[in-house]
Amino acid sequence: MKLANRGGPGARFAGLAGILGSLFILAFFTVHFGGFHLGHSVFLFLFFPIGGVDFMQGGGLPGVADYVSVVKQAGFFLPAAILAERRNIFPPRRVDMSLEEEAGAIGDGMVAPYKNVVRLHLLIFFFAFAHFTQLDSLVVYVVVYAMYFFPLRAFFPKKTPAATEVAPAEERREAA
Repeated sequence: MKLANRGGPGARFAGLAGILGSLFILAFFTVHFGGFHLGHSVFLFLFFPIGGVDFMQGGGLPGVADYVSVVKQAGFFLPAAILAERRNIFPPRRVDMSLEEEAGAIGDGMVAPYKNVVRLHLLIFFFAFAHFTQLDSLVVYVVVYAMYFFPLRAFFPKKTPAATEVAPAEERREAA
């Protein structure tokens, strides 16, 4: 199927549409996920205020100075977070994919950030529980560390098309 003639007006339109579409997706997800993470940080601030003044005692919502303070105090965790998320940030490139596999990989890439959103929601509920039950800080640290760095994907292996195609053939050989 031929979409556009190289160098023709169709190619220019397709290129412009691709660039504009990419910019829209970048802006949408920046606002969408940026806003969600901002909301998550507000919940964290309410449960664990930076300045020690509780929100219920008139501490207010976090300001720019609070975010700068967090980066100064805990910015060294950023490389560890990047290391933990390296498969999402720097996915391995496969050049031997069929068009169907590549389309599935793109779809997986669009869904992957929502898995992190689910994790953040679970952590918000855990932080509320930890705050109201006054859990020990070490327990909170261990749970958060495990949520980010424990390799849960090892317990939930992803099925690959190749593995599902090979299994029936192996079963047929064993049965014969």
